[in-house]
Amino acid sequence: MGCDIHPVVQVRVSGQWQDVSLGSDRSERSEHPVATQDYEVFSVLADVRNQWDIVPIGSCRGVPYDFQVVEGFHPCLDHSGKVLEERTGSSGVSWSLSDAMDACQDCIWMGEHSYTWVSLQELLDYNWDAIVHEKMTVLWVHYVKWVQAGRQGFPQEWCASASGSNVVVVAEAELPSVPIEELHNVKVEYGKQVYVKTQTALPLSYICGHFCQDVIPWLQTLGESNDVRIVMGSDS
Repeated sequence: MGCDIHPVVQVRVSGQWQDVSLGSDRSERSEHPVATQDYEVFSVLADVRNQWDIVPIGSCRGVPYDFQVVEGFHPCLDHSGKVLEERTGSSGVSWSLSDAMDACQDCIWMGEHSYTWVSLQELLDYNWDAIVHEKMTVLWVHYVKWVQAGRQGFPQEWCASASGSNVVVVAEAELPSVPIEELHNVKVEYGKQVYVKTQTALPLSYICGHFCQDVIPWLQTLGESNDVRIVMGSDS
């Protein structure tokens, strides 16, 4: 089962944290730039699905004391907050789930576990040059092209594992020792489809390319580094 992260980006304005609105309907919020299902990014942000021993920034810190969560939902403060304050006379402490849902049908579900938050400054200070070893299983033809290209980046196609009646998986160490330029001439007679178990070593900045190249620069446009934060939870 897959895991999703449920983020809310906030900016501090005049001492008050405000949600960054990405649209007024669920379809737009579902395309949140931070919510892309990227387990390496989740590992950095919240230590979620961390199978690489990546050093996380914010492992289960909980939500900030000044962040409203009502039975797992975060009311969209851009418009529901005013309605709820008028209705309950409260800034959020006594909001009930029904109050929140009545006031805003698009309340943000924060997930079921691993609640935490990180600041933009922490993202900027993080060591994105740390090397991550990604284990993978590669079809022979793609393995050959990848090795002959200098093992740069990832193979054209790869997966975590492969199986089937016509599939044979071979550990890289078991392959014949030949010069790289002759690798394509190696006859692999193990079966109809031969996969190789291997691994690559790449910096997090490469593996988390979208987050480093697109998301962090976008966050920087929102405010000062200590005045921008991501609050999040996870499910599954």
